[in-house]
Amino acid sequence: MSTTHTAGPWFARKDPNAISPDDWCVGTGPQNIDKVAVCSFCDAHLIAAAPDLLDALKELRGWYQEHIGLPACAANAAISKATGVKP
Repeated sequence: MSTTHTAGPWFARKDPNAISPDDWCVGTGPQNIDKVAVCSFCDAHLIAAAPDLLDALKELRGWYQEHIGLPACAANAAISKATGVKP
């Protein structure tokens, strides 16, 4: 079973419809108001980076396996959690 998610890239920006002035949103484009999430400044930037972080982790997992010869257990667990697919 795999999960689906909103395809990246994602962008963090001030929420134009925010109730609180501290609300940020993560959307699918710099001006897109279709929100992925609403959260604090720090969390918004982390969430916006999630698709890129997942891609980087997959790349590093492959390099680790090829050069070290051991499974990247923590990377596999994080990738599985993000995608809903067991390694």
